[in-house]
Amino acid sequence: MNELQTQTHPDEVLENLKALCGNKRGIASLEKLHEVCRKQKEANSLDFSLPTIGRLSAADGGPGYTTIRTKDVQAQRYQTLISAWANYSGGYTSQTKKPKPEERPPSLAQRLVQFEVDPAIVAAVGTLELDYKKAYNALNLAKSSGEVIIDRRRNAPPTAPAAQTEILPVSTLTDMERDAISKALSDDFLESEGWKIDKSGRIKNDKGRTIFGAGFATALRKILAL
Repeated sequence: MNELQTQTHPDEVLENLKALCGNKRGIASLEKLHEVCRKQKEANSLDFSLPTIGRLSAADGGPGYTTIRTKDVQAQRYQTLISAWANYSGGYTSQTKKPKPEERPPSLAQRLVQFEVDPAIVAAVGTLELDYKKAYNALNLAKSSGEVIIDRRRNAPPTAPAAQTEILPVSTLTDMERDAISKALSDDFLESEGWKIDKSGRIKNDKGRTIFGAGFATALRKILAL
């Protein structure tokens, strides 16, 4: 068990550990490790695992991983100090789980399923979302491969035509499908979900998290206008 287990500021933890240490070499090692952890926090890193901190500390002349990971008294002090920095920074150590990556938010069609919306409406929304993704990918392809050459010389020879980019046709919507999309973009529906549409056409939730990327809502409205 660690000699000191606390949620206080790492500076205070360091001073308490130095008082328990009693020898100059051990105190110097604690101070070196303390600075390594401070730099890790200043770099906005959440990784305070023993292998990472040990590697950084050894490179800076402090105790390395093989020294930190043991079960002797001084190593327990090192681990206590690292844990204090991890807790203070909201990070993780080798004894705690690494934060899971943020899961992809459900699509609009999936959200409609959760509210037991008419399956025909859900299918229409899903089709439109798929068309949007295809059109978005086609646009990115056009940006990456399209090239325009302008020759302002008189009687200049004709240039080779640029590569043609396939434009995916928009699906023909039925009245029911058009009505479903209109309702999905309506203020009432967005408000009920806690969503908002910003100036760039993003759909965000009440916490500011992007549900659908820039241009999504504006693209749907343009499709509805066709």
